[in-house]
Amino acid sequence: MKKIIFSCIGILLFLSCKTTTNLVSEVKYKSYTNQIMSVEAIGYGSNASKALANAQKNAIDVILFRGVPNSNLNSPLVGTNEALALQKHKKYFETFYANKRYLSFITQSVTQTPFRKLENGNKGLRATINVNIQSLRADLEHNGLIRKFGY
Repeated sequence: MKKIIFSCIGILLFLSCKTTTNLVSEVKYKSYTNQIMSVEAIGYGSNASKALANAQKNAIDVILFRGVPNSNLNSPLVGTNEALALQKHKKYFETFYANKRYLSFITQSVTQTPFRKLENGNKGLRATINVNIQSLRADLEHNGLIRKFGY
């Protein structure tokens, strides 16, 4: 009986030791035309719609807090200290994310690859996300997160 119990415990421990991969925002610049920035983003989730929503959020996060390399927005719109900005403007970001206000700045989302298991072992997809930078910047200025001209 003891062997069965120890075997069951051993199997449970073995199965619970799954390696997890850190998910990173993977966003690449594609183009910038008429104040619309087009980026390719990877989104992760348990289904295609959740993965697309994650890709959209990742694109917005990169534009706000990291900047998009090789683009007109090498520097982030809000700043590189994401935690400080989220804390300082808590009310704005709560409504921005919880109410999905960020979607109002996305003009188009097109899935580039089908929902599947990606190279890192997580399920997700690639999508092209178009973001209205002028509108997003005006909203950030209006709400006091940034000053005009990004200063």
